[in-house]
Amino acid sequence: VIEANNVGGVGGGINVNNFGTGSTSITVNGTLDVTGRQGITLGNSASAKDIVVTTRGAVTSGATAIAISNQGSGRTIVTAEGQLLSNNVRPQDAEVSGNGMNITTGGSAGDVIANVAGVEGRAGILIRNGGIGSTSLTATGLVRGREGRGVEITAAASAGDIVVQLAAV
Repeated sequence: VIEANNVGGVGGGINVNNFGTGSTSITVNGTLDVTGRQGITLGNSASAKDIVVTTRGAVTSGATAIAISNQGSGRTIVTAEGQLLSNNVRPQDAEVSGNGMNITTGGSAGDVIANVAGVEGRAGILIRNGGIGSTSLTATGLVRGREGRGVEITAAASAGDIVVQLAAV
């Protein structure tokens, strides 16, 4: 469990890898502003359970604002009440770098639930559900992909339903 108020810096903001058997929870009550790398990077191994990320202020980053990989057995829940913004200062990096939000699941990972305000990046939102749960995305603000995709969701044959509610893309 990580709880922070305001996070800032040149490198990455919050970087967590859970190789244990429990769940991972990150809450940022203020803003998160990093210039060089990802705002929040979070990974769960196959033995881990839920991922829960809550941001109450804006998340501004040089690379992807929020990047999550859940290979565990739990749900992935993201609630971003403020703007997610990637300034994409590292365009030479992988195709998925510089997006507003990336969520990737696999194995026996459960539902992906993302409730966000506005999102902007190279691509706005990229969700790749390779697990066994459903995908639900709600965006109450503008989702903008500066270099193409506003939203891209792919689901494996093992995944459940996809439900998307967008205010504007």
